[in-house]
Order: sequence, then C-alpha cells, then structure tokens
Amino acid sequence: MYYKNDLGYNYPEKTDEHMITVKAVRKITFDKKCFVSGGQSALFESKSQKGQMSLQLPVSGLKPETKYRLSFFCKLDNVKGEGLDVCLYVGNKAIHPMRLGRLSGTHNWSRLTYELTTGKNIPGKGLVIAALRAASGTMRVDNICLEEIPRSVNNK
Repeated sequence: MYYKNDLGYNYPEKTDEHMITVKAVRKITFDKKCFVSGGQSALFESKSQKGQMSLQLPVSGLKPETKYRLSFFCKLDNVKGEGLDVCLYVGNKAIHPMRLGRLSGTHNWSRLTYELTTGKNIPGKGLVIAALRAASGTMRVDNICLEEIPRSVNNK
C-alpha cells in the first residue's frame, strides 16, 4: 500500500470536504505561493491557542500488524502552544507517531518521517490527520506520504 498526496493533485477544485474552518480565528486554505511540490500546500492559520483544526486525508488498503512510514513536509511561523500533530486514525484509534511531542516555533520547510505499526484488528481504511492543536500561528503542510515498510527476508 502506498499513499501519497502532495496537496497539488487528487483533489477536486472544490475542497470543502477536506477543510475545516472554525469561526474567523482559525482557517485552513491552500497556499499556491509557498509549497514544496504539486503547486500548493495546506495553510493553517490560527489567532487563538484554544481548540484545534485538522485536515483529514482518507487512506485505504491498510493491513493489520504492518509497519508504515508516515512522512510530510512542514513549515511553521510563530506557532505558539501545543502545535503541529500528524497521526493515522484507524477504526476508533489514533496512532500518534510524534511521541516526543508536537512541533511549535518557527521552522523553514523540513521533512519529517515517522514509523508506526497498525494494530491486530483494523479496518482496511483510515485517515491521515494533520492538525494544529491548541496553538496560534501559521503552519504549512505538504507532500504527505504513507507507505508500507516491506518486511525483510530475516524479519517475518
């Protein structure tokens, strides 16, 4: 299973179903001027450290007890509070590979890569969720990728 979305393709022009806007203090839009690839990135803007906002990307073909690599690019500008969190939501459980904490502060484009393992009894589909949680500031996310890590011959 390989899922890749650089936020520049596989989306219809109208993307309301992938966007969540909460009042005027928080919004998610596409930024066509600042991105890594594909012509746009997801732009999260928040003036409040209360609440959260998230972009939910559906994935299918997930296998039980399987290792996956979740990678993405992010750029943060003056993010204060809890910050960026990216996880895989399968069934009724979120798998949070960012165990060391969420990202905040100011960072230029960086590629982050995490490994995670699905549980024993999972449905074959889920969501990759990129969220700005309890934080103010500006965050961009691009080129989100979830790929299965092949089992080696010695590690069955």
